[in-house]
Amino acid sequence: MNFETMTDTELLLAHCRIIDHIRQRNLHSPGGNPIAGYAELLVSERLRLELAPDENVGFDARDLATGETYQIKHTRAPRRVPQTGMINNLDGRPFDLLVFLILNQDLSVREAWKLAYDFFYRNARYSKANDAHYICITQDLRAQPELKDISYRFA
Repeated sequence: MNFETMTDTELLLAHCRIIDHIRQRNLHSPGGNPIAGYAELLVSERLRLELAPDENVGFDARDLATGETYQIKHTRAPRRVPQTGMINNLDGRPFDLLVFLILNQDLSVREAWKLAYDFFYRNARYSKANDAHYICITQDLRAQPELKDISYRFA
């Protein structure tokens, strides 16, 4: 498919067909971001988690053996300091663990991090504009033992 030679209508129709196929493969998330859906599916497969229903708020997957809930976030490299997406209602303790994937441009996993809610809460930054929290994976943070590098699970 050569996007350069397509008309605007042809390009938009191709986009619609791709979105339909993404939905059929369950590679979508409630927010409509197919890369987020892919990240959630990838984490659930590699960590053996059950994905939460799309209408669920607060966590994306659950470990059926332990009952722990997981929030799954991603970003695509390159980014000088990788940052998770926004998390709302942090005070309500919406998840037990967070997995953060840093994806290469080809969607392979460059890095994967796992952290507990308490660690996230202590290190999160608040965005007043979004009324939500996020965390940046800085070099100082990487040195903390509570931030677990689980990249090997995605090799």
